[in-house]
Amino acid sequence: QALVTGAAKRVGRSVALFLAHEGYDIALHYNKSKSDAQNTCKSIQETGRNCCIFQANFFNITEVENMMKNVLNEFSNLTILINSASYYKKNTLASSTISEVEKNFSIHLFSPLKLIQLFTQNMRKGLIINILDTHILKNRYSYAGYYLSKKCLADLTRMASLEYAPHFRTNAIAPGHVLSPVDGSYVNSNPK
Repeated sequence: QALVTGAAKRVGRSVALFLAHEGYDIALHYNKSKSDAQNTCKSIQETGRNCCIFQANFFNITEVENMMKNVLNEFSNLTILINSASYYKKNTLASSTISEVEKNFSIHLFSPLKLIQLFTQNMRKGLIINILDTHILKNRYSYAGYYLSKKCLADLTRMASLEYAPHFRTNAIAPGHVLSPVDGSYVNSNPK
């Protein structure tokens, strides 16, 4: 069983579908993309795997906690946590408001941290994967809040990999440029 956040579309959707094809039941998180989440859930169920949808706004940590409680009630054998939910808005350091930066940190740092805490407190062992971005290796500033928060998620990954070992393996994947879907189709959404 796997929880994939931000799994209604794009990278999260592809990850959830891949895991379903590998034999995992999926707890699918979404925020606003309900119709996309339902379509992804249907695609997962067509693989023969179970899928349940969980809505939560990750700008609100209480919603994160409540969502994880609901996930654990439905998925008692959760072994994988994928932190894929993302918030991507153009702003430079000069143009960023503190509120805008806080939104990025809520999605990319505070929510993953809370989910990691709850996952490791409730499960005996498992795998945690945080989705990063290759651009964090450079000091780009066109999406300042996004890159700052993803850099922090990279450090959280390193720290968690040490603190929670050996029962929990914590890793990150840093994709490069991800193309948008064309006409509603997704590349590699059905790998087998």
